[in-house]
Amino acid sequence: MTAEALLARARSLAPGPAAAREFLDSADDTAALASVLRHPLPPALLEAAAHHARSRDARVAGALACNPRTPRAAALKLIPGLRHPDLAHAAGDARLAAAIRHRAEGALFDRLRDLVAGELLAIARLATGRVLETLLRHDDVRIVDAALESRHLTPSRLAALLQAADAPPPLFERAAECWRFREEYAVRRALVLGPRAPLPVALGQLSKLTPLDLREVAGHPGLHTLLRVAAGRLAAG
Repeated sequence: MTAEALLARARSLAPGPAAAREFLDSADDTAALASVLRHPLPPALLEAAAHHARSRDARVAGALACNPRTPRAAALKLIPGLRHPDLAHAAGDARLAAAIRHRAEGALFDRLRDLVAGELLAIARLATGRVLETLLRHDDVRIVDAALESRHLTPSRLAALLQAADAPPPLFERAAECWRFREEYAVRRALVLGPRAPLPVALGQLSKLTPLDLREVAGHPGLHTLLRVAAGRLAAG
């Protein structure tokens, strides 16, 4: 049965657990079933699916956990068995309950050390919270570039990360080149004032700062002498 026919059948089911079980038992194409279960179906059907043997398949579990209409308790039960992309999606979907999002993000964070570069790239653009911050500090600049494109990364959050005492120098270099942030003033300022900013990156941003911020840079005792001198000259016109 095609996904379209299966969806039509799911929408016309009689209420009650018996009809739900019969529907789940008879769906012979698991990929089609998983696709159908991502649609806004009755919560009772989604809950029945979460407790059915079909939910042992990661595709079905992912569809259910990422469906905003799946009851929270049922979705939480499925989180440990989700694939990495589904965890990343669930963690960042504002339509889902906060408990589901937090559980998904925590599960994904706990797995990060075991993931290879290709898997990290697959989740970087969806990453949130601790997962996002970890990927932005990764040694592989491809992963950093992908994480910089996460819709959950705001200019203010990136600026705060750049000004942290442990911000890695490659993050400055990639952020300065990122199309999303190179025109954001808060990021430009952080690229100069970050305590671990590479000197060439910081110097390249000076001409874009306001006189007030240039004077702050010129008087900042923790910054490179050359950077402070250059900022003072620009501030003086």
